[in-house]
Amino acid sequence: MAEEKTTSILVRPICAINQAGRRGRSGHNTAFKVAKQAVALVAVQLFSFHRISGNRLLADTIPDIQQRGYGLVAGFTQIGQGEDVYLLVCFMGNHRVGRPKINGEPVFHAFLSADNLGYNQPYPIKSEFTDRSEIVHGQENFMNDVLEIRTLGGLAIKRNGQPVSGFASRKVEALLVYLACTRRAFPREVLAELLWEERSQAQALANLRVALTSLRQSVGPFITISRQMVGINPDSACWLDVTEFQAHLAAAGKTTAAHLEKALNLYQGDFLAGFYIDSRGFEDWVLPERERLRLKVMDALDLLIQSSMNEADYPTALTHATHLLQLDSLREETYRILMLLLARSGQRGAALAQYETCCRVLDEELGIEPTPETTALYEQIRAGEIDLGEPAAPLIHRFRIVEQIKGRETVSIFRGVDLHTHQPVVIKTLPAASYDIERFQRQAEILRRLNHPNVVRVLAAFEEGDWLYIVTEYVSGGSLQELIWRQSPLPVERVIHIALDLADTLARAHRSGIVHGNLKPSNVLLTDEGTPRLADFGINSLESIHAYLSPEALGGEEPDRRADIWALGVLCFEMLAGHPPFEGSTPDSLQSAILHQAVPDLELLRPDAPVGLVDLIYRMLEKDRYARIPTVRVIGAELEALASSEPAQRDSLFAALIPIRGVPKHNLEAQLTPFVGRARELSELTRLLNDSQTRLITIHGPGGVGKTRLAIECAAQHAGRFANGVHLIPLAGISTVDTMVAAIADAVNFTFSPIGDNQQQLLNYLGKAQDMLLVMDNCEDVSNGSWLISQILYAAPAIKILVTSRERLHLSAEEIFRLGGMDIPQWEPLEEAVTYDAVKLFLQSARRVLPGFELKADDLSPVLHICRRVLGMPLGIVLAAAWVEVLSPQEIADEIDQNLDFLESDIRDMPERHRSIRAVFESTWVRLSETERDVFMKLAIFRGGVKRSVAQYVTRASLATLTALVNKSLLRRDPDSGRYEVHELLRQYAEEKLEATGQADIARDIHSHYYMSLLCQREADLKGHRQIEAIREIQAEFENMRAAWTWTVRKNDQTMVSLALNSLFLFCSTAGFFEPGEELLRQALTQFAPRPGQDPELLWARILVRRELMLDPHPGAREQVEYGLTVARQYGDQAEVAFCLWVLGYAISGMGDIAGAIPLFEESLMMYRALNDPFQIGRVLSDIGLFYGVLGQREKSIACFQQALQIQRDNGDEVGATHLVIRNGINTRMGDNLVPSYSG
Repeated sequence: MAEEKTTSILVRPICAINQAGRRGRSGHNTAFKVAKQAVALVAVQLFSFHRISGNRLLADTIPDIQQRGYGLVAGFTQIGQGEDVYLLVCFMGNHRVGRPKINGEPVFHAFLSADNLGYNQPYPIKSEFTDRSEIVHGQENFMNDVLEIRTLGGLAIKRNGQPVSGFASRKVEALLVYLACTRRAFPREVLAELLWEERSQAQALANLRVALTSLRQSVGPFITISRQMVGINPDSACWLDVTEFQAHLAAAGKTTAAHLEKALNLYQGDFLAGFYIDSRGFEDWVLPERERLRLKVMDALDLLIQSSMNEADYPTALTHATHLLQLDSLREETYRILMLLLARSGQRGAALAQYETCCRVLDEELGIEPTPETTALYEQIRAGEIDLGEPAAPLIHRFRIVEQIKGRETVSIFRGVDLHTHQPVVIKTLPAASYDIERFQRQAEILRRLNHPNVVRVLAAFEEGDWLYIVTEYVSGGSLQELIWRQSPLPVERVIHIALDLADTLARAHRSGIVHGNLKPSNVLLTDEGTPRLADFGINSLESIHAYLSPEALGGEEPDRRADIWALGVLCFEMLAGHPPFEGSTPDSLQSAILHQAVPDLELLRPDAPVGLVDLIYRMLEKDRYARIPTVRVIGAELEALASSEPAQRDSLFAALIPIRGVPKHNLEAQLTPFVGRARELSELTRLLNDSQTRLITIHGPGGVGKTRLAIECAAQHAGRFANGVHLIPLAGISTVDTMVAAIADAVNFTFSPIGDNQQQLLNYLGKAQDMLLVMDNCEDVSNGSWLISQILYAAPAIKILVTSRERLHLSAEEIFRLGGMDIPQWEPLEEAVTYDAVKLFLQSARRVLPGFELKADDLSPVLHICRRVLGMPLGIVLAAAWVEVLSPQEIADEIDQNLDFLESDIRDMPERHRSIRAVFESTWVRLSETERDVFMKLAIFRGGVKRSVAQYVTRASLATLTALVNKSLLRRDPDSGRYEVHELLRQYAEEKLEATGQADIARDIHSHYYMSLLCQREADLKGHRQIEAIREIQAEFENMRAAWTWTVRKNDQTMVSLALNSLFLFCSTAGFFEPGEELLRQALTQFAPRPGQDPELLWARILVRRELMLDPHPGAREQVEYGLTVARQYGDQAEVAFCLWVLGYAISGMGDIAGAIPLFEESLMMYRALNDPFQIGRVLSDIGLFYGVLGQREKSIACFQQALQIQRDNGDEVGATHLVIRNGINTRMGDNLVPSYSG
């Protein structure tokens, strides 16, 4: 391979590894020039990587590099995928030189900072050997096959340091994780049922065979597979972060807190966060495991906090408590710890502010106030009466029993009082000998953290002598059992609202991995206002209440979420009927009734009950748990719909079935324009239609995204396979069920008899259909249309329904097919770009108004801009292309950027609602409630998506409202990140609405205050052990922070800008955001510039200096920085003086005066040492080492690097340490050859 080609290709990667960004300081620019000269010695392009296994490739390539005399390899990594793969190699220099070590640890850990490769965060690649013999004479050792599986914070699988790809499906990855975590072999049948429980055993085993084949191909040596059993190979080198994490925790109990710190470093987030497969069995394993590991982390942090507090090391304790709060922002106990630590550290104002934060978070997330205990601590701190920390008395001394409420042999319940807060409490005692202590403590901790407004709060749980104690808040309104006894049967509206509250509570518990297991009316307590509060989570082993136990629980199986769903169904039935659905005079007869008797006819018992509620209860009471409603979220959604709509009554008349004429094969009309693209979507819809288990498919998306055309095209392609035809039912403009019934009858050519109910006649007729597809277009307009669809599915088991709708139907049988924009190319050549769906549609539409229109090379960029601006929305593309007769593509793109109303058409045969983008949006807007409109408008101020908690904070939205906007296709929730996003055109439309209300500035003030405050809070993290997490968090929120900064600058809020300046600079310079960082700083310089004759402000000078580090070296840099240095000295700001000296060193070195720069760096270093700023000390030392290396002073360079590396590792500056070791590797290899590259 030609050296010139290698050099030109590798300029960007080499620049990237030297510093986090392609632009920046002169020193980094210097190293970039060095890399250009040395690149042939440190990299090899590999064109056949995708055809050769990773092990063979590296084994063949590394020795070849070695033999060419380039030097001893210190580390390596791969960059890129497919054809564009590079092997980046870090060398040690002379063959005879052994690998240097610091404190016994190898110096050259090669790292890649992958910001220019699309990551924007450091990505470590560890070197695998320490001296030449290991690579020349010990290739077996070098090529040791290691599988690394990281599950804490997501899922990452690597083999010998390289990501493993090519798994057949996510279930294959899930299988590997399950085997690795459990560390045992399983029968094939067990694994097949775990992952494909909804399939027959034969089909599940067939799927498992496919998965095992994929595992063999990707990670074969690490798996043992026999005809009966599958497991992880115990002799293989399989590293799992969970195993390492638990090992450190176990060791911590026997040695020191150092192991706890190592465990915490491994915990990068929740177990398998963002990883999901469609398997209830796998999810039932993941959720408790996730909660178990999270609790272990919280326990570890609690231990570290206590240890630090015992030693009066409050700063360390504060760090751990802050981490603990990040894991669970609703844990009130953590707020109290932080308040106490801040107060004892002399930070009284911060302690009081922490209380305000606690109040805000609890109110926004849960709608509750802090406990009296938290408020009492706040009052003590405010009054200066804080307890300085005497040993606490045993918890049992804190509570006094007043009277016994209930007593049995094993359980006693007392009313008591909390002597600290003087609040009434309930004390439950359990015999320790008959209960699993570890499980008791684990569940008590989970319940303390659950913190839901409809859950009875657990105040304490402890063991004393032979008894276990659970102390909860006292709820004074009695129980649901007493209410049923007094007022049975309950009104329908009351039943729905109680059930809705309980469903919401159980959904929150299930998401946390908690199963109630003992749901019954006596465990549902009522406040004085009648609000239900759920008690006694997880103590089902103490009492057996057969009337509420599910069939599978009676069979001896451990209760799961579906057991809670059964119990909720029993409870709803009892509230309506006044008695449970299954009764018996003895436990045996009761058990027999639950297992074998049908559910009584609830319609006869409560004829006033809505059909939807009766049907919902029947589905909750399916004896086969796999046929039961799978999640409480579905129940909550249907109850919410019932609570907000008029109850529908069932007509008991049965009408004659009188078909007048035969049913045609289809009623699909010929389309006037060819169908373009969507091959992937059509393939997936075909798969769903062919799936016998799928009967209802909803193509769900915003208006104008092409739902109708896709549905019609799909139906036309399958018209021949349905014996009774494919029938399109247009529902646009239809608002009632009666009209919908008539439209369906007309589509299938059915005529009603004058005798009987039309709806029942239609259901009877459809029930006799052998094989039919109904395509219901624009279902969102029909009130209660989803109920009619559910009735068709029940009455006609041979019918499939394909629906298009901007809103979900919320039916359990519904398979959601989310439809987004068409495929858009990135920056492919013209001949490739025209093969993408969005570009093909633009060309087709343009040629209809301008025959012969061809896309020129200069037109590609604006056409791509148009397609991206409308996010691939077909209607937007068609409306834009219609202008090519009078405007160029560039002019069209400019008009779209300026005016939403530009996208409109006067085509007469186009539906009125599709003649403009605004008309599409208006047709959706009119269907929103006032609350939904208010929230949707305020969401327009966010950029690049938003987390749920922030969206709720800024817009004051409930989760129900956000979910409603998602279901109405106005908001999109990313399933991986959990962030909400708004289509850009919808955002523009909503922003116009918000401006018209006069509330836009208020919303922007709240938005900017939140994000600027968040930016301020992350300054310490960016310089410490949470550096990588902080970079990722700010990166995810950068577009919002950019908008917040711009608004804050525009409002001339210099105080907030000053507070956030360092954080912004740290992030942009560390994560490689140089261009946007420079732009934001330039905004502030323009806004805050001193007027003529006015003294320069320190803030303006600080911004000026930091902007210089965002720019390439230029002749005026020195003058600008020296100006900033003068101002800093004038104001006596020593930290700023040290910073300016550091930047001045770069400005001078950028002009070629390396020797003149070093004294400035050293003066800066001296000042930072006096200021005790380890972050800047490490950074400046690293820079001094770099430039000593440039001057050929190797010993001084290595000494600086050694000091800097130790400081940066000790203080958590991972990015600084990453850059340092790469600099050291380059200096070590290039040595004396560095200096000539800077001459001239």
